Amino acid sequence: MLEEAQEALQAIGDDTARVAFQRNQIVTVAAVPTATRSLLPRAIRAFRDQGFDGRIRINDLSANDVLEAVASGDADFGINFIGGQEPGLDFRVLADDPFVLAVPRGGALDVDGAIKWADVDPSKFIAVWKGSGNRMLIDSALAHARKNVTWAYEVRHLSTALGLVEAGLGVTAVPASAMPGPDHPLLRSRPLITPVVTRTVGAVRRAGARLSPAAEAVYQIVITDASER
Repeated sequence: MLEEAQEALQAIGDDTARVAFQRNQIVTVAAVPTATRSLLPRAIRAFRDQGFDGRIRINDLSANDVLEAVASGDADFGINFIGGQEPGLDFRVLADDPFVLAVPRGGALDVDGAIKWADVDPSKFIAVWKGSGNRMLIDSALAHARKNVTWAYEVRHLSTALGLVEAGLGVTAVPASAMPGPDHPLLRSRPLITPVVTRTVGAVRRAGARLSPAAEAVYQIVITDASER
């Protein structure tokens, strides 16, 4: 803390030091875990390529906790799939992220083409816990379509669900961004239809708040990268 205060005081009267201080500030990003795997690594690489040396703190949180971190100022901005209707927050759409079915290679559902929710065997379905944002999206979409999928296993984290699929214990619905690459030796993703369930991923920041130069740079890189894909 003393070191950072000394740097800040020096930057007040020294233009060169001020620029260096602004570019080296800590940037705190709150993000749902799937964003930390897909969006943020590319943004951080571009941030470094632009000459920024600042430290980056990534808080991988649940969707509700991301909103709370941004609203309270504990994070400069967030990456989330909820927040578009929250007062005091700006939600910038980045991408649509459809849910897919993660299946074990060589299993009964390792087939070409899309899979209907009705064709998912309840005795093999691995669900994320009912309080998670992803589960609420799925349950809402299925209820609207007057469908229901029961589960054989319930877990807290998508990584745990994918681990069970890798072990051949069942299948699970995950956002496409959470899936490993197509060359994964144990997993394969199939489109899920009837209904199609999609979440909208966006960047969240406090309305009217000014970010530090370093945080603004990361935020703009995330926006630009999403628009180019």
